Order: sequence, then C-alpha cells, then structure tokens
Amino acid sequence: MLRGHGKAGSPELRSRYVDDVEARVIERGVESRRALPALPWGRWLFTALALALVLGSVFRMPALAHGLSLVLSSSDGRTPPPPEPVWSSLTLELRYPEHTGRPPRTVPNPSGALRVPAGTTVALTMLPRHPAVNASVVVTLDGAELSSAPATERVELGSDGAGGFTGEFVVRGSGNWTVVIEPEAGGGERRSAALPVELEPDRPPEIEVAPLAAGEQSVRDDETVTVRWHASDDFGVTTVELIYQLPDGTTRGLGRQPASDVPRSWRHHTAWDISAIPISARSEVLYWLEVRDNDPGLGLDPLPDGPGKPTRSATLRLEVEDEQAEHATNILDLRELRDRAVDILAARVMTTAFVEAGGNPPTRAELARGLHAAFGELLTHMAASVDALSVDALTEDRDAQTLAAIHRRLLAIHGQEAALHVELAPGSELEDPPATAALLGRMGPLNQKVVAAFEDEIIRLDDMVDGMLIEQLEALVARLEATQRKLVELLEQLQAGDESVRAQIEQLEQRRREDLRRLSEVRAQLREEIEQEFMNMDAFAILEKIAADEQLQAMLQRGEVDRALEQARGELDEVQRMRDQVQERAGTPEAAGPLTEEERQRIALLRELSRLQDEEATLRGTTTELQRAWREKVAGRDAEPDAARSAERKAQALQETIEDINDARLGRDARRGLDDAKAALERLRSAAGREGAKSLELSE
Repeated sequence: MLRGHGKAGSPELRSRYVDDVEARVIERGVESRRALPALPWGRWLFTALALALVLGSVFRMPALAHGLSLVLSSSDGRTPPPPEPVWSSLTLELRYPEHTGRPPRTVPNPSGALRVPAGTTVALTMLPRHPAVNASVVVTLDGAELSSAPATERVELGSDGAGGFTGEFVVRGSGNWTVVIEPEAGGGERRSAALPVELEPDRPPEIEVAPLAAGEQSVRDDETVTVRWHASDDFGVTTVELIYQLPDGTTRGLGRQPASDVPRSWRHHTAWDISAIPISARSEVLYWLEVRDNDPGLGLDPLPDGPGKPTRSATLRLEVEDEQAEHATNILDLRELRDRAVDILAARVMTTAFVEAGGNPPTRAELARGLHAAFGELLTHMAASVDALSVDALTEDRDAQTLAAIHRRLLAIHGQEAALHVELAPGSELEDPPATAALLGRMGPLNQKVVAAFEDEIIRLDDMVDGMLIEQLEALVARLEATQRKLVELLEQLQAGDESVRAQIEQLEQRRREDLRRLSEVRAQLREEIEQEFMNMDAFAILEKIAADEQLQAMLQRGEVDRALEQARGELDEVQRMRDQVQERAGTPEAAGPLTEEERQRIALLRELSRLQDEEATLRGTTTELQRAWREKVAGRDAEPDAARSAERKAQALQETIEDINDARLGRDARRGLDDAKAALERLRSAAGREGAKSLELSE
C-alpha cells in the first residue's frame, strides 16, 4: 500500500491505515513470521511413514531382493540357456506290459514327462549330435524316503554300426532318465537334460453286488442261491470269489471263479449251494465277494497278496434255515413230551390224593390240584408240538395226525377232571373237610381212567418217536449217499484236469463230516429208544470206517488224486450197502387214529400255508431270474430314433412340470424324492440325446 500498489485512492487515507496496522502489531507484539501460512508437517510425516512401510514390504519380496542383489553385484540374472541336446534324433518305442492289452507306441524326440504303467519297456534309438564312443541311459528312481531311495540304474546302449545307439530299460517307478554320451573328441561325458518319468496308476478293481430280493434273503439248507455281481477294472478282471462267514467267526470261500478272458467289465453270477454250509438249526450267514485284477506287480513295491490286487465288496446277510436240524429239534421235543407224560403217569399211579388213607383232606386236595395242573401243562406242550410238526417239511402227515388225535383224547379226559375241580375251590378244604374228602373220593375212578389213557397214549408216543428217529436215520443216510456220489463226480473231474472243483470238494467234505456227526447223534438216540437189537453193527461200522479214513484234502495236497478217487468210490459202495440194510430193518409205522373234521382241517391248513410260503419264495426267485435274463437279452438293443426323441420330449416336459413345484412346502423325504426325480429325468434326457441310446435304458 505504501508503494502505491492496489487500486487508486486517497494517499492520506492509505498512509493512515498503514500506520494504524503497524501500531497495533507493535502494541500486541506480533512477529512478522506469523503472517506466513503454517507448513503441513503432520501430512508430510504420515506420507513418509507410509512410503517407508511400502518400501520395506517391497524389499522383503524374494524376487525384488534377488533383483537388487543382481543390480548391486552387476550380474546377469537371466536364465542360462538349456544345454545343447546330445542327440540329433531320438525315438522311443513304448512296449506296454501284457496285462494292459495296449499296442506298442512310438514317441519321436520326447521333450516332456513320460507317463506309462509299471513294467513298460522303453526301447531307444538315438543318433548323437556329435560322434560318440559310448552311450548309456541313467535311470534315477524316486524313493518313499530319502534314506531308502532305490539305487540308480545305468543301462549301456549298443552301437548300431552307423553312428547310432540302441538299447532299452524297464520302468519300475517314477523318477527321471538321462542320456550320457562319451564324445570321440574327448572332453569328458556329456549329459542331456533329465526327463521325468511318471507311473500311470493301476487302480484296484471294483465290484458291485446285486442285493437279493426280500423273498430270497431267507433260504433252506437244500437250496441254491444265485448271487449276481458286476466287476470292473482299469486293465482286466481275473477272478471273483464268494466268501461267507459263519456265526463262530470262521470264513469259508467257494473258490475263485476265473473269467473266460480278462475283461475290463465282467457282469456274471455265482451259484451258491447252501447245503455245503455247516451251520446250526437257523443261522445268519455274512457273505461278500472278492474280485482280483490282472496286475502282476511289476512296480518297485511287491503286491502284498499277489498276483492281482483284491477288492472286497460290501457285506451282505443271508438267513439259512436247516430243515434237518429243525426236524431233529422237533424229535427231541417229542421225546421230552413223552418223558413228561411218563412222569405224570408215575405220579398218578403213586398218588394218595384219592384214597382216605392218604392223609387229611387239605393235603390230599393240594396233591390233586398239582396233578391236574401238570396234566394241563402237558396238553399245552402237546398243542405246540402239533403246530411244530404240522409245518415241519420232513415230518410225515401221519405223525402230526397221530399227535393231534392223542391231544384230542387227553383233552376230553382233562375236561371231565376240570369239571370236578370246579367244585374243589381253593380254601374249601379248610371250610368243609368232609365234603372235600367225598369229592376226592369221586375223583378216584376218574384218576384210574386217566392212568389207563396215559398208558395207551405213551405207547403211541413212544412208537411215534421210534418211527421218526428211523425216518431221520434213513434221510441222513440218503443225504450221505448223495454227498458221497457228488464227491466221486468232482474227484473224477479233478482227475481229468479240472482244478476249479477243488473248492467244491472241500465244501462237500465239510458237509459229509456234518452228516456223519448227525448220524452218530441219531444212532445214540436210537440206542436209548429201541436198544441195540435194531441196530445193524455191520452197517454202522461203515460210518466209523469213513470217519477214521484219511481226509481227502491231505491226499489232494500231496497230489494223490487217483488214490483219493479210489477211496471215495469204495466209501460210496459201503454207504449204499448201509442204506439198504437200514431200510430193511425199518418197520411200517402204525396208522394214525381218527381225527375230527376240525383237527383235520387245521392240520391241512397249516400244511397248505407252509407249502404256499415255499411256493411263494420259489416263484419270487423264478420271476426275478426271468427278469434278469430278459434284461441281459435286451440290454444291447438300440432304441429307435423316434422313441429316443419321444423320450427326450417327455423328459423335458416333466422337468418343466417339476420346476413349478414349490419345494419350500415339502418335507425332507418329499424334497429328497423331488431331487431324485430331477436327477433321473436329467439322466433320461442325456441318454436319449446320446448316440446309440439303448431301449432298456430309456424304458427304465
């Protein structure tokens, strides 16, 4: 202002204003530097700290640190060029192992990783870039641990006479291989870059077992179960074996079922003869299938249970009903019933309840009530035995009818005695002893009638037990003969060179031992029932001889097939002779007593129900087999183009309908079903749109 800058105005006014400002500044002590704006020291400090942090983080990066070190040392950090190849041409011929089924493959001038199965032979044909005296291949394998790495393998290559070299090495594991040459000009060995080699994995096989239908999960001991399965593998399936586990934890196998060739996908079945299983009366058998592939174990690590890698399927369950054992249980129950009847008869013969000299009336009344209660328990036991015999497939109709007639007659007498016991109310013997004594006297003649009836019925029960034991003996001898005959047939096949029957022979030998054990039990029971006179000692000496003979498996392990066959044929002749002798000694059983129409209808109904259940199981198995056979026949039939397009359109329409469903209003099960339906329709659309769609796949 003092210099006249600014707008034009009064000089005097300008001078006064300047003097006034100067006076106030001097008065207040304001320094002149305060007229300048303040510097932004805080912003500059924050910026400096942030920049320091960024630079510190950047310099901690390995790449930047390495680059900085190269700059400071004035070094060239570029990757050195690869070494000059030691060959001008290299051809590899890959000869794959036989189990892979692959044809040989030629790889010219390889530059990457070599990925092959274990056991592949790599044949080299190499022409060096410069003349060479010797050449070799160094193979270095990777180890599971550094301390146990396999030794390096050096394979010398042979000269082909034209300046080239040939040779081969076998791939056993992953690693790398290097070509080493010795030039003519000297200067030491020259090596090529290491080329990696990788093993192509040979995965374990897979097997899927079709579960049995509901009606096939419980079978009798004389049936044959068909177990269907589907096995697959990367290179081929060799065998499938069905293995089952008994209730005691022991496992048995039916023998490995070999494939006709070595298919990668094998859909077949196994016939399981249940009669060869040594089990108790009714038992649960666990079973699974084991599949093996054709892996010969050509890698570094040997297969633990080679040849082939095994895979076990899921464990399934099968209920097996042994009719022979159930029939034997029914006979034992009938013997117990007879023995109880004998005890009741003895008690009634010796009782003093119905004579005046037997004591005071209360004591005699208590004895009478005990006899009547034992009589009722016997009838209850007998009724249950009638039901058991009615559904026993190995029991003759006459046996059930005889027992039912005995039960009917004894029940009538028990009803008469029960009418008198109504008058003998508990406590009446204490209130009126004379009346109780008179009532017990009236029961005396009826007790004699009960004794006479028991004597007759016990004789009938005893005869029935004897007859059933003899019939069981005949059935077991017939079964032993059938087993021995089948054993002879299998030994003849083994003698002809069929090694696949060894497992069946072992199963039949186990079954024969079980039959011999049961025959010994029946023989002991017959000795108790009808004394030794009935038994033919010559016949049963045959059983002892068979049991004492050397086991077939021991002879077969020593390779004495001819001797085993000769022994089995001799035992078959002896068993046939024993069966004839047993049949000659068996008597004709007594005819059954008359039955009421209601009892006859009841027994017939139980028999018919049992037969219908058996026929239902058989029919279900037959229809299932027919359905499987039909599926196998039509599985390879291609669908018509119009049918495929129609299926695709229907699937698309159903998908649009399903998309409109609000799954928020559905429960868990319904939502899961909706998801399954969507997935099924998607598979149908995919199958219908694929070339070569199958009719069976679209129909399902």
